[in-house]
Amino acid sequence: MARSSKKARLAKAMKGRKMWAGIYTALGFGSAFQQITEKDMIAAYNSPSVWNAYTWEQKAKYIFGRFLNRTTGFSLFPQEAGVLQFKINPWGWANKWTALGAAGIIYGGISHAFGLKLPHSGKAKGLGGAALTGGIIGGLLDDTPNSGTRTDTRIALENGPRRSAW
Repeated sequence: MARSSKKARLAKAMKGRKMWAGIYTALGFGSAFQQITEKDMIAAYNSPSVWNAYTWEQKAKYIFGRFLNRTTGFSLFPQEAGVLQFKINPWGWANKWTALGAAGIIYGGISHAFGLKLPHSGKAKGLGGAALTGGIIGGLLDDTPNSGTRTDTRIALENGPRRSAW
């Protein structure tokens, strides 16, 4: 069997790197998004009769509106967003995503520090860094635990889906 050219081998290696770069990016954004919208989604799932009455477009509009309102303080859909305020939570950085990210970075660093040959330590370090960054950003923009957001979200949900110009 003939060996492939250097150019073909390099192209194959770059394809894998691009894939992992996309995975790292998705993990960072996904962890931040999940951390920011978690309390709103818990409140939404606690009132299933109202949440199930929404169409998928209304659910997406609700989730995106809450995310935008929490991150920027601006609301595209003020009639559906409820009463939210933009807040920085200084203690929100300590959450499940930052712990997972720190564990990945430590696992990746062990092989360099002690000269051990651990499987996929480089990928674990990259995934850990993405999770750590997303967790810190999401935690800082997350609402404080005692802010009463659940009741605000439940009131916004129980007002029902509203028709708007969108």
